Amino acid sequence: MSQKENDKKYLLKSLNKALKVLDIITVREELTLTEICSITGLDKTSAFKILYTLERRGFVLKTPDLHYRVGDKIAHYDNRRSERKNIVDVATEPIRSLCVSTKETVSLAILNSNGRSINIYVEVGSSADHVPSRIGMELDAYSVPVGKVLLAYTSPQIVQTILQSAPLRAYTSSTISTAAQLYQVLDEVRTQGYCTDSNQRYDGRSSLAAPIFDHNGECIAAVALVCTTETFLQKQELFLEKIRRTAARISADMGYTDAQESEY
Repeated sequence: MSQKENDKKYLLKSLNKALKVLDIITVREELTLTEICSITGLDKTSAFKILYTLERRGFVLKTPDLHYRVGDKIAHYDNRRSERKNIVDVATEPIRSLCVSTKETVSLAILNSNGRSINIYVEVGSSADHVPSRIGMELDAYSVPVGKVLLAYTSPQIVQTILQSAPLRAYTSSTISTAAQLYQVLDEVRTQGYCTDSNQRYDGRSSLAAPIFDHNGECIAAVALVCTTETFLQKQELFLEKIRRTAARISADMGYTDAQESEY
């Protein structure tokens, strides 16, 4: 099938027009509605509706003199993209070293807007019973240590919104099932600076996780080690020391000064 045929079959015209408008605005400092119509070939009614929608979503800003320019949402996404690239670059070698020394799977995760942790970097372990994982894997944050670490260091408003959006699902008999339980765990995470649990997402699996901070002292990601519960019970203290050292090293490399002064 040709590109033209694919476009006719799959291209969403309304979205394509909106992205066309956004493309124009991102390369010009400010434009009026008339100028946007002239450049894109859209009629004023269609262009206005597109601009109104983009403005409501924060992608476009309408100035007092009725000009349109790039909104804060674009800058936010650009900053997040740069931030993620930087954290992955910085974290790759320490995570790889932790994976090699423990032979277990190690991941780097962030919190997405839906209240789920998402892996942005993974090193798969080499042990005979290592736990598989992959980049892009998403899990409900309350059900895994890496997610609980990320929730512990995000704003209470975000946690509340996540809890209100859907009931807590019990994946195993050990999964946190109430908001009260979750808030208690998040308090513990902030106090001790890490999180561990067994059999909460999957029976027979355990995990340890620690936060990564940037130069502003904000938690921007978390590092996690996942293994079988049998291995966890045998090596918990060793793994905990190693993951805290790894998180502190990455934090220090991201400019977090407290991490440089830590015993870890």
